[in-house]
Amino acid sequence: YFHPRPSAANYDPMAMAGSNLARTNPTLQQAVDERLNQISVQEQIETSKIPADLVTTSGSGIDPDIGVQSALIQVKRIAQARQISEQEVLQLVQQYMIQPTFGILGVERVNVLELNLALDQIGK
Repeated sequence: YFHPRPSAANYDPMAMAGSNLARTNPTLQQAVDERLNQISVQEQIETSKIPADLVTTSGSGIDPDIGVQSALIQVKRIAQARQISEQEVLQLVQQYMIQPTFGILGVERVNVLELNLALDQIGK
């Protein structure tokens, strides 16, 4: 299925929090580098093409949304794993795309939970 943003709270809503690590913190940089390498291998994509929201945690630690580009780089893997066409997965991404709030706040995004539930509805 689609992978969400990493969580500093281990996806636990009772422990919502960011990591509080500064951008210059070596621990944060190491974690980001490890995520970049893992995603690069998993999605067969250059690290320079991986969107930041797939390798950085959100302030709350449980952000359910990822940018559309983050979803699109996962389409091929998901189609293969689910044994459906890439076009079917792409159509779901487009169907569940959320526009920026008020047309200007944020970016186009998808809710990973809703998208994964829609994949389950396909029944494969």
